[in-house]
Amino acid sequence: RILYGERRISGVVTFVATSHGTRLLHMVITLLAHEADEIGTVFFDNVAIYPGFIDGNGIVIKGRYRREQQGHKTRDLVRIQKSLGDEGPATQPFPDLVSDMALSPTTAHRWTNAHKQTGHAKIYIRLHGGKGTFRSGLPNISANVRGKKVTDNRTAATHWNPNPAVCMEDYLRTSALNSGISVPVADIDTTSLDAAANICDEFVETLQLTHVVDNDHKIWGGARIANSAVRFSGDSDTQTFLTFQTGDRVRVQIMDGTLPTGLSEGVDYYAIVMRHMRTKANVFDTGDEMGVLRFIPGVWPTTMRFATSYTNAIKGTFITFSGTSTGQFSVFKTAEPRYACSYLIDVDREPGEILGEMASAMNPLGGGVSRIGGKWFFRAAAWVAPTITFDEEHVVGPIEVQTDAGRKDLVNTVTGLYVAPIMFDQPTNYPEITNSMYVTEDGAKIPLQVDFAATSRPAMAQRMAKIVLEDARQSITVRAAFKLHAMQLVPGDTFTFDNTRFGWSGKSFRVTNWRMSTQQSSLGG
Repeated sequence: RILYGERRISGVVTFVATSHGTRLLHMVITLLAHEADEIGTVFFDNVAIYPGFIDGNGIVIKGRYRREQQGHKTRDLVRIQKSLGDEGPATQPFPDLVSDMALSPTTAHRWTNAHKQTGHAKIYIRLHGGKGTFRSGLPNISANVRGKKVTDNRTAATHWNPNPAVCMEDYLRTSALNSGISVPVADIDTTSLDAAANICDEFVETLQLTHVVDNDHKIWGGARIANSAVRFSGDSDTQTFLTFQTGDRVRVQIMDGTLPTGLSEGVDYYAIVMRHMRTKANVFDTGDEMGVLRFIPGVWPTTMRFATSYTNAIKGTFITFSGTSTGQFSVFKTAEPRYACSYLIDVDREPGEILGEMASAMNPLGGGVSRIGGKWFFRAAAWVAPTITFDEEHVVGPIEVQTDAGRKDLVNTVTGLYVAPIMFDQPTNYPEITNSMYVTEDGAKIPLQVDFAATSRPAMAQRMAKIVLEDARQSITVRAAFKLHAMQLVPGDTFTFDNTRFGWSGKSFRVTNWRMSTQQSSLGG
């Protein structure tokens, strides 16, 4: 599988063995068919094992699966080691697994220094089966993963990037051996690629939703403003999830006290959301008078760092705090990228289906990516003023005009699914888009379902749904044969059409599709 953007994903168990009798179970779970940018929180079912819960040897020392104390001895229940796949062919990603297998001649050959899975993101899990820790069966194991690093044609820089145009170009150019399409670089129209990528990176203002950083909270207090990160108050308000994603433009505002040194009011920052703190947490509090651990369910913390630019945010280059703060301050979102991609590819599917879903992340009308004359063109949904004009002299043959959509083609409401971080990256309904004036005209609500399989922001999904709705209400479509002048247009391009018969002067149209055809002339040519 191939991952663009970031998601919570599971993988394929590509190695399993036992050691020390049957007390220890060893598994290697291959997550992706390529290197990853980051493997964050690991989940056993829906129990989160944050990176901070794991020591330098991979032993889980906090949370439900933490190391057990047995008198003067300890028992390590779970070991988790992660490999991004970038170690290189000379490096063994899991030397501890090699050592454990070498303890017995019956397992010594199972995982050796020759076993590496180089170039594949993966995790090694070791479970201790004693005392019935996993008596109800093995958990479903998954992880938050930032996927493939891609090369941006605009800068020639290679790093993690959720830009849909950049991700599609990477998929096209990836070799078939590595589950891509093997398109030569010469077949990519880089002008349209860069233009689409620029549109995707534009920022769109959103509803300003605010969350509070509370330094006095007994669980998520000032001590948490460490490692140049802030954590929001620990409550069950799920709007925290809907508000912030990596790359969002944010500002901070003092409510009481001071800001951490390094942040200022009135300055645009870009969020680096640490997904490993964006799920329902199992929290233990020692705040009662007896000092006894108490389980507190329903806590939904979000941890964030800040970057000075969008590029720095997606690269993970954050602002370093040189001090702490007192009191409270708020973080509020002001804008988000116009389009972004979060997409997991099952490489057994048809490439056309894959490209269609990826393209929907930046163009819900179709034509996000198209192959014309041997070249691949890219088109992000945004209004581009026409620069080409046609009239009757450019048309050969009759003009077919449809002015009204039939009842079966009417739409006044758009609903559908997007990929929701709040639902652990499972498809979820985005808020519907409707137009009351259209509903009144049509006499009833007429819905159309449009799913966005590669979109993870609800406001982004709504913007694209609105594009679909408004496009469906356009009542004039034209079909005609044009002279070769029309070959300068590709699907998605706009042009103006002058026609005396229909009373059109500078009327704008968008090309939805075209094909080449030949016509015999009156001279028999």
